[in-house]
Amino acid sequence: MAASLRVSNGLGVVIMGREQQVRKAANEGISALRRGRRDEAATHFDEALALCDDLEPALTRRGELSSLSLLFQQAGFGDLALAAAQDALDIVKAEGRTDLLGGDLLAVGNAHQTLGNTTAAIALFEEALALCIAQERWADAASASTNIAGLAFNEGNQDRAFALLKQSLDFLARNPFPHTEIQTRFLLMQGLEITKGDLDLALANAKQLVTLLGEMPHDQREMTLRFIDRMTDRYLAERPQPAGKLWKILQFPQLG
Repeated sequence: MAASLRVSNGLGVVIMGREQQVRKAANEGISALRRGRRDEAATHFDEALALCDDLEPALTRRGELSSLSLLFQQAGFGDLALAAAQDALDIVKAEGRTDLLGGDLLAVGNAHQTLGNTTAAIALFEEALALCIAQERWADAASASTNIAGLAFNEGNQDRAFALLKQSLDFLARNPFPHTEIQTRFLLMQGLEITKGDLDLALANAKQLVTLLGEMPHDQREMTLRFIDRMTDRYLAERPQPAGKLWKILQFPQLG
């Protein structure tokens, strides 16, 4: 049985289960971050991770660890994200839950990437990609493929990166997943502009990407529009259109 904590709410005594303790510690860490207290946040996040140790059954523990790993990743605590993701992955392997294996491999890979462990990250993403293709889990396969593409760009292997991004979009056509499509098309947009790549592909990709603007965080949305503005200027320079400024606004009213 999971341990519990007795706390007073001023009206009586209530029982806080271990899962609630984990989430309370995590929420206190988020609150500390919002106050600019990163050291305090780290203490609370450490506590949340430690509280997972006694959670049962194992798959409940894995669920909490997976959620914590994502939180730590987003908060910039790569070491804690790696610890939580690796523990979750170990549970999934021990329990024989191959249906969860691909996602947990991706989580461990993401944590390694955050920490700059590129070789480990690529190996995990490659393993996840092969597994997810075999299982026909196309959305996770697309995530793995896009992650590898980003690392290929960093290594200067542009041809491989573009091939992987095309593969990701093919996977997403089978199983749409907006978050991964945003990351894939955003990376494709950046790559095409940095390399001054195929204008027809750049235009088609941008038209798809703007349909997802409402699901992007503010900073990514603003960066997307800046890249699209650059792409349309490049398009007009190479392929002049009558009333070019009007063409630009008709193509992308979001730029107006």
